Amino acid sequence: MNRGAALLCLLLLCCDAGSQPEDSRRSLQLEPTPSNVSHERSVLVHMFNWPFKDVTAELPRLRDAGFSHVLVSPPQLSNGQPWWGRYQPLDYRILYGPLGTEADFRAMNRVADELGLKIVVDVVLNHMANLGLAPEHLYYPPENIPDTPADLLARHDIRPGSLFQPEHFHSAGCIRNWGNHAEVVRLRLCGPSPDAGLPDLRTGTLSGGHGPATENWHPEVLAAHREYLKRLMAMGADGFRFDAVKHMPPAYFRALYADLIPSDFWTYGEVIATSPADYERDLEPYLRTGLMDFMDFPLAATLRDAFQYGGSLTALRDPEQRRRALAGSIAVTFVTNHDVWGNADGLGLRYADHTDEMLAHAFILGREAGIPYIYSQRQAERDVTPNEYVRFHRNNRLRSMIAFHNRMLGTDFGWLKVDDTLLIFRRGNRGLVLINKSAHQLT
Repeated sequence: MNRGAALLCLLLLCCDAGSQPEDSRRSLQLEPTPSNVSHERSVLVHMFNWPFKDVTAELPRLRDAGFSHVLVSPPQLSNGQPWWGRYQPLDYRILYGPLGTEADFRAMNRVADELGLKIVVDVVLNHMANLGLAPEHLYYPPENIPDTPADLLARHDIRPGSLFQPEHFHSAGCIRNWGNHAEVVRLRLCGPSPDAGLPDLRTGTLSGGHGPATENWHPEVLAAHREYLKRLMAMGADGFRFDAVKHMPPAYFRALYADLIPSDFWTYGEVIATSPADYERDLEPYLRTGLMDFMDFPLAATLRDAFQYGGSLTALRDPEQRRRALAGSIAVTFVTNHDVWGNADGLGLRYADHTDEMLAHAFILGREAGIPYIYSQRQAERDVTPNEYVRFHRNNRLRSMIAFHNRMLGTDFGWLKVDDTLLIFRRGNRGLVLINKSAHQLT
């Protein structure tokens, strides 16, 4: 069997042998429908940079495919068409931009509620926009970015003027030492010189590289952030993904959550940690807060290492015991996302072969642990993703894996075999996942 046919070695036995006809017990479900998708769905799809109206139109298809949660891109006022503009906020008071209006956002949430889907909103709190190469002495807004248009403010019954002033930002300066957490929190995310970076909001600092937080955030910054989250929740949001978590101290999130976010409101954070050292320095302080789940970057790195040429699938047996994965109860497991494709170095997580990516998806969807995340882009965009991830949520093989995942919810997990190129595990007495990454025929 050649590498291109490796996916044929994925065996999904979704049927209960005691209750199904003999001819259905070995079937591979390629086109799941609402009747064969469990009501206990637990898979998140990221509709990356999809306009809200387009997400709304796609919601019935997402429900039928077995997704439970839909992550949408940041809705706050942003400038320009490039995808990265969503991650450079202009004003938290207004939902308006290339993705649509506040009315579009509300309508999307309303339809999702009717279909039993949960909308999760990507939230950017660490910094504001710097779409040009502004001089270092400027904070926000730089001269080449106008204040929020007066007509937009009037339309939303907001008094004229900028949301923030220079005193609401940390001093200018770019992060140089990524191994110093205090510097990562206090300084700016910058591109190549002469970019002065993204104006960094005063969300507090750390007293040293690993020291405790100093509660010197600006109260008006905290108030603006809390008001933004409160409005999103009032408009129907069912969860938040917090971007760039490690650039804000853990104590700031405690203040942000206090008496605002209920314990049953789902939130998760992005902390890029792909090695045990990253785990200890950048991720563990936030895990100790117990406030949110996290994207499982440690597992993503382990998956990539295991499935690449020369890697061993034995790395996937109990990786959480080696800090190569998060505990399933707090993990958002994934194979790839926009961070991987939007960074020039790919964070070390890109695969050479899409077949291996599909096998990695089979692994995360075959398990109970974590909530699997699926990345799906509306259209091809330069320097973001290959064509395989354009409308990826419609991929038939992926849909069959999701159907298996949802049918197996609540069943136990047991390893049957794992070596360098082959792994087999069972799901109760109803499911079996077999993954062969080699070019050799199974016997």
